Amino acid sequence: MLADQAAIAIRQAQLYAEADRRRQDAERMAENLERSQSSLVKTERLRALGEMAAGVAHDFNNLLSVILGRAELMLRRVREADTARDLEAVRRAAQDGADTVRRIQEFTRTRRTRAFERVELGHVVREVVELTRPRWELEAQAKGVTYAFTVEGDAPPVAGRPEELREVLTNLVTNAVDAMPAGGECHVRLGTEGEWAVMSVTDTGVGMPEEMRRRVFEPFFTSKGPRGTGLGLAVSWGIVTRHGGTIEVDSAPGHGTTFRIRLPIPVTLPDVVVGVPVTVAPRAARLLVIEDEPEVQSVLADMLREAGYGVVVAKDGVEGLDRCEREVVDLVLSDISMPGISGWDVAARLRARRPHIPIGFVTGWGDQLDPERLARAGVDFVVAKPFQAHDLLRHVAQVVMRPARGGR
Repeated sequence: MLADQAAIAIRQAQLYAEADRRRQDAERMAENLERSQSSLVKTERLRALGEMAAGVAHDFNNLLSVILGRAELMLRRVREADTARDLEAVRRAAQDGADTVRRIQEFTRTRRTRAFERVELGHVVREVVELTRPRWELEAQAKGVTYAFTVEGDAPPVAGRPEELREVLTNLVTNAVDAMPAGGECHVRLGTEGEWAVMSVTDTGVGMPEEMRRRVFEPFFTSKGPRGTGLGLAVSWGIVTRHGGTIEVDSAPGHGTTFRIRLPIPVTLPDVVVGVPVTVAPRAARLLVIEDEPEVQSVLADMLREAGYGVVVAKDGVEGLDRCEREVVDLVLSDISMPGISGWDVAARLRARRPHIPIGFVTGWGDQLDPERLARAGVDFVVAKPFQAHDLLRHVAQVVMRPARGGR
């Protein structure tokens, strides 16, 4: 009887233990499912906001192209100091507006649109700490507090855009300083987890309540009042996602905050991209500008003429293709969204009938365009609106200096 009772007790204990394990497994599965659903909802919400913002950004980019372009052209011509100062204020304001539009576009852009290169994460982190040092040292002096920054560990190189990853780290370091009004420490750690390179930024600041932590990557959500745009962390989320990684936040009131970034370690790494210096009008060339917005068309034409190029213009794709049939053209610059036929149609017909003529897009959609589609269409380069003269002329000069594709 004792043996039977002992066996029953042992079996019941085993059943209880198994039930407890199943309960814990079910809780973990439910927690993982909730986290996955939350991440999916956030991703889709940001994607929907991005699609809505894209059309608005396109229109603003056209307007800012005119303001920025005219201001740059007038700055080259004026001699009066007062007028130059006023024009520089206009140019700077237009550029600030362009940067704001870019941030709105950035936070949901998950497609990679520029070639990746080898990025040493340790170098990026240390560079960001030094670049932000003047700000947090001045802030510390003004408040009479102390900030301490440390960088620990190392991580393997990844494939990415160094300027974009610098922007992410700069946002996180800046937020860490803002979260420590009484001073504190910020620790940046690098490491590896399996096939992932890991970066974490931990501060000893005020921390965040759960509601704020859940919304921290939402665009336009900020706890900084009028000082904040609410786009910094949303942009960071978009950049990390575009690099195939993840960014998470762990925080609690009074216990600081940790942002954790995971980036995939590639099997092979691309080479470092080396820039080509700007060259203006390396040879006499005749350029065709296809643009349906008269003011944008005029700014483009004036910039190119001042650089020494011959310029003809067309108000739409049909007129532009007709000019290519009747006249000698060394390069076509075309908008994409136009009445009648689009820039994509212009590119397709040029490739079929005049394959030797290079084509570049000057568009408010900027680098949201799919690079694979651009390559299939035979587009040589893209200049995003609002454009700056040096960027436009650099692309044009590189193509003009290149040997022609086939005979004329």
